[in-house]
Amino acid sequence: MKKKLLILLFLILILILGSYLFYNIKPKITLYGNDVITLKINTSYEEPGYKTTIFNKDITERTIVKSNLNINKLGKYEITYKINYNNKTYEKTRIIKVIDNNKPVISLLGEGILEICPNEKYIETGYIALDKYDGNITDKVIINESENQITYSVENSIGNKYMTARKIIKKDTINPTIKLNGNQLITLYLGNNYEELGYTATDNCDGDLTNNVTITSNLNTKEEGNYRITYTVKDSSGNIESINRFINILTEPKYNEKIIYLTFDDGPSNTTTKILDILKEEDIKATFFVINNYKKYDKVIKRIFDEEHTIGLHSYSHKYNEIYKSEETYFEDLEKINNKIEETIGIKSQIIRFPGGSSNTIAKKELMNKLIKSTKEKGYIYFDWNIASNDTSHISSKRIYNKVISQLEKYKYNTNIILMHDFSNNNKTVKALKEIIKYGKENGYRFEKITERTPQITHKIK
Repeated sequence: MKKKLLILLFLILILILGSYLFYNIKPKITLYGNDVITLKINTSYEEPGYKTTIFNKDITERTIVKSNLNINKLGKYEITYKINYNNKTYEKTRIIKVIDNNKPVISLLGEGILEICPNEKYIETGYIALDKYDGNITDKVIINESENQITYSVENSIGNKYMTARKIIKKDTINPTIKLNGNQLITLYLGNNYEELGYTATDNCDGDLTNNVTITSNLNTKEEGNYRITYTVKDSSGNIESINRFINILTEPKYNEKIIYLTFDDGPSNTTTKILDILKEEDIKATFFVINNYKKYDKVIKRIFDEEHTIGLHSYSHKYNEIYKSEETYFEDLEKINNKIEETIGIKSQIIRFPGGSSNTIAKKELMNKLIKSTKEKGYIYFDWNIASNDTSHISSKRIYNKVISQLEKYKYNTNIILMHDFSNNNKTVKALKEIIKYGKENGYRFEKITERTPQITHKIK
């Protein structure tokens, strides 16, 4: 009887223990990976996994997963893993932090290392600040200036910061600039007074330095020779610039000699080479008033110079209506042809002939008066002619010859400047030239090229 009682008590104990275990043992939720996961915004979330067990039995499929995760928005989110067991709910939570750890970027406009004048205040050249999440945050940039550096810093809405700097170097290594009014080469006759044409001096840092220019000169207008006027200026940083104006003092030419000056307009061309051949054969120097013809004829300009003829300036475009629009358009054209000559032979010319002569009928009288005055102020010497060959007309070489000779015999000038043309394929002038030279030599004329000493033959302005 006692033994049966013990067995009954044991069974009751087991029943009680089983009931306790059944109602009180909890399911186990195991999360794989970290309980707290940090992700960059706009990326993706991959579940590391989980497992739910009870009494070592896998009941994962009964687990319910809920989440408020928004990977496209910064913040702190939760993923909850739940299971209902014996009318009770059991859960575990994983924390997801969506962050932006990309720093914003500031891009500087202009140079990162900037040189400015010592006396100059830095003027901001600009910047742009962009953030992957916040977008354009240029208005949030904070600027700090020091003596040699400008610092730019910005912070995005997450607190990520970025900083950059622009280096400022205050120095001036550029020389001032001196510009001479008028021509750099001036010719005067012995005993004439030199009048300073003026100058301007400017500096990248100091501005107008004209009043700081010092002038030195060895000029002596009472003695023939080549002289120099030197203009010098120094800026506040110690940079020095000098420029020279050259003055040629010559004896005024005589007007009582029988001289022929052969002049040719509108070249160079294939005609010019034929004329040069004749002049070389006859040992005669002449003057060529050139225009801007094809590049291939640059070598002809070089030959004119090498054979010691005079190169005069005629026109770059030779388009009268454009050249004579104004004083400015005339000198623009003149400087272009002079620059071309300098590029070709290494020196500029100061001897010119107006397109159509000073008596041309295109330019207004008022404009021609201005041009004549301005060319003189700029150091140019212009020459017209007193004998015209009419070789631009449809006449024969014999009539060209007769035209020139008849004028030589009629007018009996001591200084005879003959106008001829060496434009392309002007063979009638080539044929007449040799006969004109023969006549001149036989009748006591000397052939010369135009120089600064040549008596200036000019026309009446129409």
